[in-house]
Amino acid sequence: MRQIHPVGLHEKFVASGVYTYYHENNPTGSEERWSIHELPDSAQLIRVEQNWASGNPRIILIEAWRGSVENVGGQIERLDILGFRRDGKKGKATYLLESNPVRVSYIVDDMLHQDEVDLPTNCVLSTNSTLFLGFTLAKAVRELGQCVPVCKCWPFLSFDAKVETLGAVIRETEVVTIAGKSVRAQGYLLNYPCSSATQEENVDLEKQPLVWLDEHHIVLKSESSPGIVTVLLTQYARRPEPPKS
Repeated sequence: MRQIHPVGLHEKFVASGVYTYYHENNPTGSEERWSIHELPDSAQLIRVEQNWASGNPRIILIEAWRGSVENVGGQIERLDILGFRRDGKKGKATYLLESNPVRVSYIVDDMLHQDEVDLPTNCVLSTNSTLFLGFTLAKAVRELGQCVPVCKCWPFLSFDAKVETLGAVIRETEVVTIAGKSVRAQGYLLNYPCSSATQEENVDLEKQPLVWLDEHHIVLKSESSPGIVTVLLTQYARRPEPPKS
C-alpha cells in the first residue's frame, strides 16, 4: 500500500482492509486499500490508497486526521490528498477544518491555489472514499435520520470542496461473510442527496443503495439494489478490542 507518510513508531495499529469495486457483480479492477492507526492522544491517522482502473485511470492517496471518538465524536479535522493520473497529470491538496470556513490549499502541475469554503454548523469533512462513507453514515444515524451537511472534498484535479447532504434510515441486520469470516452487519438505507423527508415511508426504496456497517462503522458492503454488489470489503484485519467495563 502506497502512503503519503510512512507509519510512525508512535502509531498503534487499529485496522486495515481492501475494498473491491464491482459493476453488476463483476470486479472492475478498481480497489481501495486503507489502514487506521491510533496516535498517542487517542486520535486516529487514516491512510487510503485508491486505484481507479476504469474511466480515467488514476491513483489517489489520502491521509486523514480523525479526532478522538470520545472527545470530538471522531470528526475528520484534516485531509491531505495526493493524486496521479496516467496521462501525467498530478496534484496535491490539504483541507484544514480548524475553523469555519475550511481552508483549502492545493497544487496542480506545480501551480499553487488557495481557497476557503463556508460550512454549515456541524458539517462533516469527507471525501469520495468508501471507508469515509461509513463514518459519515454513523454521524447521520446519530442525528436520528436528519439530513447531515457534508463537506465533500473531491479529487482530482480541481480539488474543489462542495457542501452536500446525506441521511440514513436503519434497516435490518445481516450476517456478512468478509474474508472467510462471518460478521454481523447493520444495514442502512442511504438517503443521498438527502431530502427533507426523514421517515422511511418517504424514501424510494428502489432507488436508494443499501450500505452495511459493522459495529466500528466500517463499510462491509454496498448494494445499488438488493443482491447487486457495488463495493465489497474483501480483506479485513482488526486488533482485538479490550473488554468493555
